Amino acid sequence: MANRGGSDDSLIRVTSRDVPGGITLVRHRMNDRNGAYRAAVGSVGTPAGDSLAMSPRRVDLTVSAPAGKRSWSSGALVPFTLEFRHSRRVKVLAVVARPGSFSFQ
Repeated sequence: MANRGGSDDSLIRVTSRDVPGGITLVRHRMNDRNGAYRAAVGSVGTPAGDSLAMSPRRVDLTVSAPAGKRSWSSGALVPFTLEFRHSRRVKVLAVVARPGSFSFQ
């Protein structure tokens, strides 16, 4: 996502009616033994004139996939609403992918 405005902003929440178990905004972290883990964060800065790419190596979302008839299959589109501290809400579609099926550069 790109912040094309003249002021810094922050992504503060992500919601979706299609995610019954909730959504957590997380950031990839490393511990002092060089072990990777995910830590929940309350917001992610989006500086003016800059962009933010979500990936498993930086900032991403942890979601609970629905069970039963509503379960997701690879390639399905899931609607999300991104909420920012200062800007309007933005509706986006995410593509469901199995872990490891994409290469993030």
